[in-house]
Amino acid sequence: MDKKKIFQKIETGYFSLQEADDKLKADKEVVLAAVKHDAWSLNYANDKLKADKKIVLAAVKKDGLFLEHVMKKFKGDKEVVLAAVKQDGGTLKFADKKLKNDKKIVLVAVKNITGVAGSDWALKYASKKLRGNKEIVLAAVKHTKKITTNRNKDSWRKIYTLMLRILTKQELFLNQMITLKITSTKV
Repeated sequence: MDKKKIFQKIETGYFSLQEADDKLKADKEVVLAAVKHDAWSLNYANDKLKADKKIVLAAVKKDGLFLEHVMKKFKGDKEVVLAAVKQDGGTLKFADKKLKNDKKIVLVAVKNITGVAGSDWALKYASKKLRGNKEIVLAAVKHTKKITTNRNKDSWRKIYTLMLRILTKQELFLNQMITLKITSTKV
C-alpha cells in the first residue's frame, strides 16, 4: 500500500499501527502521523522511534497522560513534560522528581486541571518546596475557584476544604483568602 493511502487511513481512523507490518512501524512519517491521531499508537512503533523526541512530543501533545508510558529519559525532559502538563496538569505525577521542583512546569500544571479535583491534584505531585510557594498556591486556588464557579455550593465546599488543607500550615493562607475575597459566607 502506498503512503498516501496509509495517511488517508490514519486521518479517517481506519489504520492501526498495532496491525501494521514492521516496515511501517519503523517508518518515522507513518508513526508520527499515527501518533498525532492517537498517542497510544506509539506503543506499537519500533523501539528506535519510541526513543525519538519529536514523536514522543507529538504523543504527549495529543494525550498528556501518555507521559506515564514514555521512556524514563523523557520523563526528565523539560520540553516533553511541559507539553504534557499543558495538555493535562495531572500528568505532573509522571514527571521526574527534578521537574516536580521546576516552578514553570508546576505553574503550568496547576493552571491546566479541568476535573473536579481541581488544581490541588497537580499540587499533590509538586515538590514539597513548591507546594508552599505563594505564587503557585495562589494560582492553584484561583484556577480551582474558576473551574468550580458553575458547580453547586456543595461541590465548591468540598474543593475549598481540599485547598484549605494545603494552605492551613502556611501563613499566606489569610492573605490569599482576602485577595480572592473568599469567605466562609460565600462558601
